[in-house]
Amino acid sequence: NKMIEEERKEMERLKTKLYESEARGKHLENILEAKDKDLGRLREVRMDLPEII
Repeated sequence: NKMIEEERKEMERLKTKLYESEARGKHLENILEAKDKDLGRLREVRMDLPEII
């Protein structure tokens, strides 16, 4: 019975760790998407600027 309780606690701990990892992954995806949008905007602005030599 004690062994089952320990396994249950470990499973809960791992489940919590998984949820936290998924949330962090989603957060990093959102940051990456925002950076990609910013980079796209910068490229558009650069194309609109006359070349300075």
